[in-house]
Amino acid sequence: MKIWQAIFLTMTLCGTLQAHEASTSYLYWHSSMPQSLRLDLSLTDVMMHLSDAPPETLSWRVLQQQARQFGDRIAAGISVEMDSPCLLEARLHGLTEYVDERFSVWQLNWHCTGNGPLAPHPRLDYQLLYAQDTLHRAVLSVQSDSWPKSSRVTVLDPNTEPVTLASRWRWATTASLLMVIVLGTLSCLLLIRDMPRKDAQ
Repeated sequence: MKIWQAIFLTMTLCGTLQAHEASTSYLYWHSSMPQSLRLDLSLTDVMMHLSDAPPETLSWRVLQQQARQFGDRIAAGISVEMDSPCLLEARLHGLTEYVDERFSVWQLNWHCTGNGPLAPHPRLDYQLLYAQDTLHRAVLSVQSDSWPKSSRVTVLDPNTEPVTLASRWRWATTASLLMVIVLGTLSCLLLIRDMPRKDAQ
């Protein structure tokens, strides 16, 4: 193989790999705001996959002008459920940067029916951009300030099942409290049963 052919082949392969480079979004959930979520989505993904007529460059002004359209499409690709599906809304919040790429910041809020103290933890089903880019991934960060403090990171892909938005420690703490309550109730019942009874006068 001639050297110019090798150079051409190398450049072609590099271009192909770059064209198929996976995109990544970032999700942040915190226990202090249990009914909201932050989504950081690259401007490239917004321009390529959420815009009807992709502009050459996506300025902050254009992003603001089409924020409602983009927000509706983001909300259509992300769902949250408790006892039933929740109503989700995505609002443009600002801009941020990861390494050398700019990202749009979206605040996702949801409203659920039957959101009482015994309601299950919200479950997140992320399907955004998978239909347009099968290599797209989302990195979900879940943090809790309740004792003991905890955090976990999960990578979401098209095969990921809905993720529960609660820390593992919270589940363990809840189970422990329920066990204490059950054992305490049983102990009280046994004490009452074994108490000597006075004969009725």
